[in-house]
Amino acid sequence: MKSNGMEFRSNYYDAEDHGSLPLIAEIDALKYLFKWYAFGFKDLEKFMDPGSAADTKEFC
Repeated sequence: MKSNGMEFRSNYYDAEDHGSLPLIAEIDALKYLFKWYAFGFKDLEKFMDPGSAADTKEFC
């Protein structure tokens, strides 16, 4: 939704409480802010494997 050039999104977490909501909301916020950055699980596996690539520049 856009209003006056400001983009935002909201969610209501019916099944969550005060203790569980901050982590879930933070994850959703990071996904929203970095939606342009596609980092797949195949990339993650390749990144976490120390023997896969000596050059880590492709991940930066």
